[in-house]
Amino acid sequence: MSLAEFAVVHAANEEDDIFIQCFDDAELVVVSISRTSLDDYFQWPGARGRRPSAPQCRLVVDRNLDVLKPVIEDKYRRREFGTLNRAGSSLKHIVLTGSDLGRVSAPLTDSVLDVAHRFV
Repeated sequence: MSLAEFAVVHAANEEDDIFIQCFDDAELVVVSISRTSLDDYFQWPGARGRRPSAPQCRLVVDRNLDVLKPVIEDKYRRREFGTLNRAGSSLKHIVLTGSDLGRVSAPLTDSVLDVAHRFV
């Protein structure tokens, strides 16, 4: 039971969850992180004065993916997943909570937002 090919789903919607997809062999596994969990972890809106947009949150998760992978893999090994039913198919679904974010091996960073703001 190991996961590979992690990727943030950069969809053109404003959902409240950020999604990561990965694979257990050929089986697609979906991971979600609520924007509220990210807000709490980073203590947003804070200095920026507003909550980051969904695309900005996806960018932050993408930049922290290597730090999040071990937490996701641990939850998967412990079989801490449910089922996500979408478009007529059932996928294994792991939910990363605020407490999961607190268990990462190195602090997550949102510094990518500082760079992104320079180009807006």
